[in-house]
Amino acid sequence: ACGVLVDDAEHQDGSDLPGSIMHSAVSLAVYVTKVLRKLVPGAKNGQALAVKAVELHGHVLGAVPPGTVLCEQEGPVLENGIVSLVELLQLFPASSKVASAVCCALVRIAAANATGILPVLRACKAGDTLLAVIERFAEDEAVLGDAAVALGALGGAGALLQFMSSAQHCPLAQLAACTAVAEMCRMGLSFASTEECAAVGAAIRCVQTSFATQEHWRLQAQAELALGLIGDHQRLI
Repeated sequence: ACGVLVDDAEHQDGSDLPGSIMHSAVSLAVYVTKVLRKLVPGAKNGQALAVKAVELHGHVLGAVPPGTVLCEQEGPVLENGIVSLVELLQLFPASSKVASAVCCALVRIAAANATGILPVLRACKAGDTLLAVIERFAEDEAVLGDAAVALGALGGAGALLQFMSSAQHCPLAQLAACTAVAEMCRMGLSFASTEECAAVGAAIRCVQTSFATQEHWRLQAQAELALGLIGDHQRLI
């Protein structure tokens, strides 16, 4: 059922007309939270079910205003949904598929309504959760990339600068950070200041210098792309 709803949400492309997935976002968010908390832990296909449920949460939670309550006994819908995502990483600590799905969902949720939702994500310690994912999957390029993008979406460029500084000698981490910067620019997430924007550009140029050999050509290409998008951002200021 979650897979079908995800397909419908992607096909409807954000439409909130009556009968659409987004029109029923609040009730669907309550449903998905129940799936994650009550069905996934005991299911034989728990990991696969979790991934599909998380993808659906990524579509609907961003449309739920903070503080929305459907049933007094169950509490706020958005807050419960985000906590259910964080809990899932504890239930499947070694699953790269679940980790990537949760990171991608958090990015989609944050991008939907950054002003209203980011404070909730921070209150739920989503940033700490992402740092734990980065540490746990430090050698997994795909998860590391998804986690870095989520870290940037939640903590801004400042969080990515700290990440880059803490892993200066790790090419996978630097590749993930450059990818995250590029994605942030594409999503239209702004820098806190012109100084922060310049600092990110300087950090990426340092990466280019530190990993200048041919074996790091993908990192070089991603760094060049990120610098180009930063330049586009600066011209629009």
